[in-house]
Amino acid sequence: MICERRKECGSADRDNEEKMDILNEQDFIPIFIDMYRELPCLWQVNHPFYTTKIKRKAELDQLLELVKPQIAMATIN
Repeated sequence: MICERRKECGSADRDNEEKMDILNEQDFIPIFIDMYRELPCLWQVNHPFYTTKIKRKAELDQLLELVKPQIAMATIN
C-alpha cells in the first residue's frame, strides 16, 4: 500500500515538474506578464473593476486561455 502511494506521489511530482518546466520557458513568462499588465482590474487596487467579480473572472479567463495550450489541465482556483 505504501509503495503504491509512493508511486502515485512520484508520478504526481513528475507531472508537476513538467508543468513547471513549461512555465520556465523563456518565451512564456514575459508574454504572461505582459498580458497580466494589460488586465489592471486584477492587480490595480484603485481600478473601478477591482472588486467586481464578474469582470475579474472574465479577465482571469483571458489569462487562462494563454495558459491552457501550455498546461491543458489549468483552471482558475
